[in-house]
Amino acid sequence: MKKNFAQVQAGVLDYIDREFVSKLDGLRKWAVLSAVSLYTGKSAAMSEQLLNHPVAKMMGIVDEQGMIDVDALHAAMVQAAEKTGTVSQYIPVLGNVTFTRSDVDTLYNCIMAQ
Repeated sequence: MKKNFAQVQAGVLDYIDREFVSKLDGLRKWAVLSAVSLYTGKSAAMSEQLLNHPVAKMMGIVDEQGMIDVDALHAAMVQAAEKTGTVSQYIPVLGNVTFTRSDVDTLYNCIMAQ
């Protein structure tokens, strides 16, 4: 299924809210919400860069109408998650965050609900 940038962005923001913001407290919650707000404010410029990026078009992630192939991205992320297994990444303010195959599906479902 294909979604426009605003739908993908709304799904990503829903994922961030569910998986990160809801589990934070105090200053860390403020910091993440502030970062999300700044990100959202720059989304028009970011969408323009993503939708017109030659690599995104070459890989078939974005079509000529600017629609994003969410199923293709999901399939690629599932393949990567299954190959590498659970991964951890240090994210400033959040600390070490662990991502699993189920996170890929949760993100996908958040995007598809838009």
